[in-house]
Amino acid sequence: MNGKVCSLVVVCCCISAGVFSTSLIKAQEPGSAPQPTATAGQAAVRSRALWLRTGWSRAELYRHVEWSFWHHNFIVLAVLLAVMVGVGIYFELSPRLLALGVPLLVLGTTLGTYLGLMVTRGMRWPETALGVAVMLALMAGAVLTDRAQLTQLVALLTGLAVLALVLRAVARRRWDHIDWTASRPERAIRVRAAA
Repeated sequence: MNGKVCSLVVVCCCISAGVFSTSLIKAQEPGSAPQPTATAGQAAVRSRALWLRTGWSRAELYRHVEWSFWHHNFIVLAVLLAVMVGVGIYFELSPRLLALGVPLLVLGTTLGTYLGLMVTRGMRWPETALGVAVMLALMAGAVLTDRAQLTQLVALLTGLAVLALVLRAVARRRWDHIDWTASRPERAIRVRAAA
């Protein structure tokens, strides 16, 4: 691996990790210390009061929450793409290599959003394991991009795109059957305090 391409792989991995971490915020709730929490993963807890006030069905609430997160993520994605292009120009990387990195960023954002929206009962072992697996797959995609192994890269990107569709379907199903007693802010505070 030459130095420039190695740098892009590192940057793509960092940017992919940034897609998951850009939504990290400090949550300041009464009775709790500031703790980093993923905003998409907290969507159910934070949407409970909105659902009670608006009279929307659970499906309508999910549609509004999903749109809200995509509105935010389009801005984040645009910034990340600009950073990637800037780094690529600085290191004089080929446009082909940069073009292969774009799907990784888009899929990283998509998977991170739907993985977070899937969390309606708190972060459990399956969601955590899936998040780690997605991050490893995105890193593998960066390595395949570097090595220009297009067949494997297309297969991986296709698999990730299918996974994004599955995660969206799971998230919608979970929001249709959301248990608001498991998504109360007080319960989330107790769960975080116990961890």
